[in-house]
Amino acid sequence: MLSAIVPIMNEVEYATDQQIFAKGDLGASLFIVHEGAVGIYNGEHRLITFRAGDFWRAGAARCRAPLGHGARPGAGAGFPPRPG
Repeated sequence: MLSAIVPIMNEVEYATDQQIFAKGDLGASLFIVHEGAVGIYNGEHRLITFRAGDFWRAGAARCRAPLGHGARPGAGAGFPPRPG
């Protein structure tokens, strides 16, 4: 299954605190965190932090719908390590 999506994947690097997408942007993407951390925000309120190995889908799988949140990297600084 993964071999089917590799040809259509794009690797992108973001600077710390560079916005990946904003609330209201149209989205239908799968994000995989390779290293570092990414915070999902509603305004300035952090909803969740994804770290290396985590993934999430932004928007609906089959259509580009307005996103109800934004994302930017570097949100994991100062957080304790995940247990396990």
